[in-house]
Amino acid sequence: MLLRPYQQQAVDALVNYFMAKKGNPLILAPTGVGKSVMIAAFIQYIMRYPNQRVIIATHVKELIVQNNAKLKACWPSAPTGIFSAGLKSRDTFAPITFAGIGTLAKSVDQFGHIDILIIDEAHLVSPNENTQYMEVIKKLTLRNPVIKVVGFSATGYRKGQGKLIDEGGIFTDEALDLCTPEWFKHFFANNWLVPPIPKRMNTKLDIDRVGITAGEFNAGQLQAACDVQETTQRALEEFCGLAADRRAWLLFCSGIDHAEHTAEILNLMGIPTGCVHSKRKDRSKVLAAWIAGELRAVTNNDCLTTGIDFPAIDAIAMLRPTMSTSLWVQMVGRGLRPSESKTNCLVADFARNTERLGPIDDPCIPRKPGLKTKGEMPVKICDACGGYNHTRAPVCVYCGEAFTFENKLKEVAATTELISGQPPIVEVFIVDRVIYGRHTAKSSGNEMIKISYFCDMKLFIDWVNFDGGSYGKKLALEWWRKACPDSKWEPANNEEALQYVQYLKKPASVRVWVNNRPYPKVLGVTMEELQGV
Repeated sequence: MLLRPYQQQAVDALVNYFMAKKGNPLILAPTGVGKSVMIAAFIQYIMRYPNQRVIIATHVKELIVQNNAKLKACWPSAPTGIFSAGLKSRDTFAPITFAGIGTLAKSVDQFGHIDILIIDEAHLVSPNENTQYMEVIKKLTLRNPVIKVVGFSATGYRKGQGKLIDEGGIFTDEALDLCTPEWFKHFFANNWLVPPIPKRMNTKLDIDRVGITAGEFNAGQLQAACDVQETTQRALEEFCGLAADRRAWLLFCSGIDHAEHTAEILNLMGIPTGCVHSKRKDRSKVLAAWIAGELRAVTNNDCLTTGIDFPAIDAIAMLRPTMSTSLWVQMVGRGLRPSESKTNCLVADFARNTERLGPIDDPCIPRKPGLKTKGEMPVKICDACGGYNHTRAPVCVYCGEAFTFENKLKEVAATTELISGQPPIVEVFIVDRVIYGRHTAKSSGNEMIKISYFCDMKLFIDWVNFDGGSYGKKLALEWWRKACPDSKWEPANNEEALQYVQYLKKPASVRVWVNNRPYPKVLGVTMEELQGV
């Protein structure tokens, strides 16, 4: 099995950990970077030793199927079994068993000696001794006092506990943390993940009177506050305008009724939409239709935060306010898997979760009860494109616009709107001619390439920057490959690119967000075919 460098690093980290320590380690990795591959590779390493027995436990049958399939793809003769009532299989004798925690908790006594318990989505393991995971661990430990527990998760923390390795939890150490801002940038730069583009929307869910129960918004009150037809209609109209050119939409709702009503409104608006939640039995059918392209959108409540592997998801509507950082990161993570059909994932944040919990690569980590919290996350919003940024960012990570730093940045950002009272208006213009030139931003001094599109009597400006850091260069290279698809050579910097612009395809048309403030924004370019070049 050919592993990506960081996947091999994860396996090595576990091996090195067990050579030096005796605890229960965690591997933290963002959704979409291949945790199932890491698990498969680690299992292959374990099975080099004789008579090893391993259980891989998780909470949904989709993950059981995915993890088993990944191991079989890498190791077709792997001696695996499945223990899950939902999958109608109860194999207790295989050396490698993929199990559902619900079924396992009821029947763990049927298993004998287990050497290693691997838990996928380890943030679901509560330190409470009466929970299913802790009961399973307790019973397996009676059979084997030196059993090892290994956790994999995209979020190394949980509400009401703090970090998973804090005192009282089953996990003792983070063997490798791939969820840092630096690692996210690395994944984006290598196209192993696509960046989320969180947008602060005009429509706001009014949850001022929703109470807090056990650290989360009260479920009944939250649905009552969010499931308001006028608000939902307005939010969906805004979302449809912003996501008009996106293929696969995923909407997180604040309750079962809210999910049903949201799907009804989208269907009335002409958007083929399905709905999944715990009371619907056609979940598999709906998801299959969505993946096949028969449905454009799916609404859900507490069903698709984990266990869904659909890389085409390129637009998420967040109609689910939450106090849980883990839930927020997991929801956004559904759209980070790369696909040929997308370069990023739009996150329309009607719930203001970004402001409450922060960006997913640097979120507000929950603390143990009794410790003082940090309050709301400091974020700022780009006036040019409406993207959320961390307050420390000198320029917008999405469009390159420089920020003006003020003493009361948070208050200023809170009043900045994404659009001026209406959904985005997107129009297509025929390009008469194009000019490429050097541009120096007055506020920051950053050098970039300015592209001027002349369309009849209109002028639209766009910028690319091969010197703009890993993400800026990624966007610049994507533009170059589209403009010069027959060349394998790529410029290393802005200066090289400007020397060869005469060989680029001529732009035929541009797609422009004309009511973006303060300036129209170029969203895409269609190139002409090369004529004898």
